[in-house]
Amino acid sequence: MGPGVASDALRGLLRHALIVLLSCVCVHWVLLGRAPFRQSEGHRVAPAWAMLDSGNWLRTEMFELNYVRKPPGMPWAIAASSALFGRNEFAARFPSALACTLMALGALAIGRAWLGSMGGLAAGLSQAVLPLMWGPGRSAEIEALNTLATQLAVLPLVALLLRPPGDRRAADVPMALLCAAGILAFALTKSAASAPCVVGAIFGACAARRSAGPLVNPIALGAIIVGAAAAFGALWVVARANTDPDAVRETGSFLWQRPGRTALLLPLALAAALPSSLALLWAFGRDAQREGEGADEQWNRAALFGRACGFAWVASCAIYIGFGVDNPRYLMPASVFLAPVVGYAVRGAWGGGGQGPFARGGFTPARRDLLRRVVFRGPAAWCGVLVAAGMIINTRAVEGTPTATGRTAGAELAAAMPDGATVWADDLIEARPDTLLYARAAAAAEGRSMRPVWAKPWMHRAELPPAGDYLLIRIDEGSGEAERYAPHRVEGQLAPIAEGELGRYRYLLLLVVGPSRN
Repeated sequence: MGPGVASDALRGLLRHALIVLLSCVCVHWVLLGRAPFRQSEGHRVAPAWAMLDSGNWLRTEMFELNYVRKPPGMPWAIAASSALFGRNEFAARFPSALACTLMALGALAIGRAWLGSMGGLAAGLSQAVLPLMWGPGRSAEIEALNTLATQLAVLPLVALLLRPPGDRRAADVPMALLCAAGILAFALTKSAASAPCVVGAIFGACAARRSAGPLVNPIALGAIIVGAAAAFGALWVVARANTDPDAVRETGSFLWQRPGRTALLLPLALAAALPSSLALLWAFGRDAQREGEGADEQWNRAALFGRACGFAWVASCAIYIGFGVDNPRYLMPASVFLAPVVGYAVRGAWGGGGQGPFARGGFTPARRDLLRRVVFRGPAAWCGVLVAAGMIINTRAVEGTPTATGRTAGAELAAAMPDGATVWADDLIEARPDTLLYARAAAAAEGRSMRPVWAKPWMHRAELPPAGDYLLIRIDEGSGEAERYAPHRVEGQLAPIAEGELGRYRYLLLLVVGPSRN
């Protein structure tokens, strides 16, 4: 490649990267920190900010109680972001938005390497605007970071596995290191939730090659072994730092559910990944196989990678279903295989040339024309529509935030307690820990202190904090705390101070006015 060609290629890459970045900004970054925390974001934010307070990044705590339901990967990311940007909603959601942006750039990079310039751009844009990632990319939750780690593990793995025997390149070692790092990262983010995608990647490469040869690829298998060993060691170190007997752990399997409820899971997963999942229709079948065996070597390479990723998506979903997963949200990591399939489909329908149905470097005329009719305005129009829809939906979600948020509820609780108050809570922390984060912040803004304590083991036994402290209980039908503490109220040990509502949850703040009789 001459200097002029290399310069043109670099300019093309930078131009495409800028297009992908702008799409990510519109979908994931606009008004990112404006809405208050919602749903379970507080479960990731509270441990992260506790790490900043204690300086101990191995131990995960939420309001002074050891909390080990999830590995510490997301709290680490939020803590690092909050150290830079402050303790606010933008900082907490920054890792997720950044993860989605890096996923889009990663799809662009590996797409250009295997699918060519056009296919790489299509892959990057399809990942950038995938509706499945709109919510996770704007939330202080685990999914976006875990999906990025999965992409880092499995797409380089597919690339390594597709190498013909004896074909070794300088990039193989960096790709293997990326794969190992991805396995370590997803283990530290969501444990084994993405492991089926690693197996799916192996199956996809074997199916695309129509050979068991990828199973004996030493570099790829070495990457898997190194990544798994590093993950085991890191999780062991973390586990050693979180051994409290009262630690809050998973009460059951968060991923493996009840077999027999998964019949509709694959259709639901296809629907959730629209429109990218439509590209799978062009990845399989006899024509798809024959198209990849023509005279155009660049197209053959693109078809091999695209079809391998298509098989990998199907195999990964089948593994999840086989283990009894009954929630399509847990299939989100497999979505990283879809961007290359989209790039393959766009390359097949809009790129290529040559003579003959299988030598033109693309789809057969019938398959090409069918895809062009389905994508009736072209890929660019679809991308523009998705960017606009993402911006509108995300803006409306911010503007439509209900008045009763954790922020407002927290401010009301802070106003009801004096400086230095200690408040015990359990079920409200389980449901919406952001409420007490906001209460503590509201008190601090007025120069007062407040100490929330997650008193789960004590409140399960209906114990009371010392006289003068506070008890925060839920009084809605989903909690048994009101009934549990009813005898204490009858005995005059608890005085109601404030009552509030947060979505479907209702809560009552009580002052301990008498000696505890626990």
